[in-house]
Amino acid sequence: MLQNKAQAGLEYLMTYGWALVIIVVVAGMLFFVMATPTQSINFNSTTRDIIIRSSNVTTDAPPIYTIELQNTSGKNITLTAITPTNLIVNSPYDDCTQPSCSIPITSGQIIKITGTLASGYSSSGDISIQYTIDTYAKTATISANGTRPPVTTPTCADMGGSCQAPTICSVTGGVNIGQYNCTAPQICCHH
Repeated sequence: MLQNKAQAGLEYLMTYGWALVIIVVVAGMLFFVMATPTQSINFNSTTRDIIIRSSNVTTDAPPIYTIELQNTSGKNITLTAITPTNLIVNSPYDDCTQPSCSIPITSGQIIKITGTLASGYSSSGDISIQYTIDTYAKTATISANGTRPPVTTPTCADMGGSCQAPTICSVTGGVNIGQYNCTAPQICCHH
């Protein structure tokens, strides 16, 4: 009789104990996933002629984005203008404005557009891409939305500059041209 009660008690613990462990693990995973804020910016295209193959936003200051676009129209296209809003587009597409811009993109070709988020590290913006297929003028809009990634504090050397004083970083080339007042000189200029 005692053995039957022990067996029943053990079966009860095994059945409901494992169920309880599974419930606690699932609840913990859900809490972790829901409590962790996502900090990413998603890029979307409004056309099927030009699709986004991949995108990335760094945690640099300012954040740098990279978008790989592919011509999926089945025909050769010509970019005629690239107009950013709340985003800064880097070379070679930074001065692509009509009528001087004429960049041929063959069918299936992938191009890479890089740039920085505009002042204030805006978490939304658009890149309007005007292009022609045969003789038809079209527009694709690449939209950026989301929460910007956390920004790491760069050193002056990270920005490609040199320290002019304990709190002044001077950058003469690249994306971050200008003089920056380092609010954290021990990080920025290592003084």
